[in-house]
Amino acid sequence: MRSFLSYVSLTAVALTACGAPAGSSTTGAEVKAPEATPCATPDPAARERVGEAERGYAPIDDDAVPSYMGKTVYAGSIVPLRTRGGAQVKLVAGEALTLCRADAKKDPAPRKLGRGEVVRTRDFGGPPPPPGPKHGYVVVKNADGDVGEVMVSTLSAQPLHYDLRHPGDGQALLTAAFREAKAIALKIDALHAKHAFELEALTANDADAAKRLDHDRVYAMRESFEGSKRLVHALVHGSNMAKESLLREKMWAVRFGDPALVEVYAHGIKDPDARKKHERLTSCLGALSGATASGNEARRAAAEKADKPWRKRMTDVPAAQLEALDSEKVAKLDARIAELEQRRQGQLASPACSEP
Repeated sequence: MRSFLSYVSLTAVALTACGAPAGSSTTGAEVKAPEATPCATPDPAARERVGEAERGYAPIDDDAVPSYMGKTVYAGSIVPLRTRGGAQVKLVAGEALTLCRADAKKDPAPRKLGRGEVVRTRDFGGPPPPPGPKHGYVVVKNADGDVGEVMVSTLSAQPLHYDLRHPGDGQALLTAAFREAKAIALKIDALHAKHAFELEALTANDADAAKRLDHDRVYAMRESFEGSKRLVHALVHGSNMAKESLLREKMWAVRFGDPALVEVYAHGIKDPDARKKHERLTSCLGALSGATASGNEARRAAAEKADKPWRKRMTDVPAAQLEALDSEKVAKLDARIAELEQRRQGQLASPACSEP
């Protein structure tokens, strides 16, 4: 009969042959993953096979993550890649990536309660909050062969309207970045309106699956929108970074652009008339952001109208006096809600939002 130590030694050899790195611990409860994740580089032609009408940031829903394994996805903004070796790698907006691995989070094992101990929920006796996303981080690979982890919420299922690895000239990039930001802003507002602008007030214990899904989509889209919005602003007004700083930091414009694009990204449009003509693009994106803010403010005013907080700490007040106060407050809130909705519609239809 083999000894126990002999059995452990043979098991370690077998695990190393199956992918465990040499020198890793094999006697613990968990074996370390291989140093490198086998994964193909992203398909360089994948973006070109997608028509312009089908481009634009599209968040990857948590349940859909496994279906993208081994497929091409895209960086939704400039995000750091967490590599095993700690190398400083930044993914740029629009670049193609291969989704290599997505490990679902495991539910923690239930802990045995001690004598007299009870289970406590977050809201002291109410139902526990719904489970969070199964996939927080996934492993991706870029065209340079860099492999690392990024948050799922930073990835897009579809190519963006621009790719900072292939930025083109400043005017073409500005047009594409504006189109991208405008489309995302309208999608964000539509999702908020779909739920009567209640997504901002969503709590951890809200069990409405559809509302939670759209809340997560809005969260992901907002980060991509802000990245495209900043890019539009930089290409019009400048990034407030000196050219030597861009060179020192090896910014995307230096790595993938030409000297003319570096100049535009650093200082914006130099010609005063041309700059003034394109300033409306940044005004448009500000108006679209404001439209969602107006909707959220109107929702808060409607909640105040329903809750009647002005009645708090009022006792023994004649009914007629309360009704008169209610009428006065409700009339002001109704006027405010109508004003905000009118403002929102005007912001969505801003004349500044025509194509450059």
